[in-house]
Amino acid sequence: SAGGFGGAGGGDGMGDVVPGLRGHGPTVALVAEVLERLLMVGISDADHNIRRTVLLSLDPRFDPFLAQAENLRSLFIALHDEVFSAREAAIEVIGRLTHINPAYVMPALRKTLIQLLTELEFSSEDRAKEEAAQLLGHLIKAAKGLVAPYVQPILKALLPKLRDGGGQSGVASSVLNTLGELSVVGADQMVPYLPELLPLIIDTLQRQGSDARQLVAVRTLGLLSSNTGYVVRPYMEHRELLNILLSILASTGAGDGVSWPLRREVMRTIGILG
Repeated sequence: SAGGFGGAGGGDGMGDVVPGLRGHGPTVALVAEVLERLLMVGISDADHNIRRTVLLSLDPRFDPFLAQAENLRSLFIALHDEVFSAREAAIEVIGRLTHINPAYVMPALRKTLIQLLTELEFSSEDRAKEEAAQLLGHLIKAAKGLVAPYVQPILKALLPKLRDGGGQSGVASSVLNTLGELSVVGADQMVPYLPELLPLIIDTLQRQGSDARQLVAVRTLGLLSSNTGYVVRPYMEHRELLNILLSILASTGAGDGVSWPLRREVMRTIGILG
């Protein structure tokens, strides 16, 4: 992964990559040193809980430091952590840094995008496909500028997994969630795919037994509708949709705590659809 950082110009010293860190004295140098050591723990500690905790602690206050070349190399190493939650944390941090140091981050992150699409398309393991779809969703949410030119290839990788994911609920749910995030970035490009997407979402809504999966489907429907302006028409083109949404409301009002988030999301989506 480190190969994606070559040739951007300048050295790896403090301020060589992100000029905003120049001239702030010893405090900046101390923070930079502590963060560098923390990142080493975050990629090398034997305890996966410690690695994950370090990565989760890297909030936006530290972004100018994290955008330095050496720290970026460590973060991209963390993208290959054996623990999925650590990879999630790493990709969210790296996505934020596209705004601070795009010359270093974007080329390597494009490689990550291609790797995730390849994993999603060709992996023989459902778990690997599910995790690739989830990481892709995080990447889309965190680095919209990177993803915008690739909406069509991403759609072409996601749609077959949604069509074929009937027996792979984890894969289908992850793909649905990622499609919702993608609609925020590429709404106009997704409009031609709505006639194919809506029946797949409605089919998921009709499946009983998984509030979590229905929640993802309802949320994705709301995001697609609000971002593409596809409102009211879904009721006309899919006559069963309103009855399905109302039946979910009726069946989730019996005090089941797990179901209340689904109930709220259904009400929100009905409001969006009009």
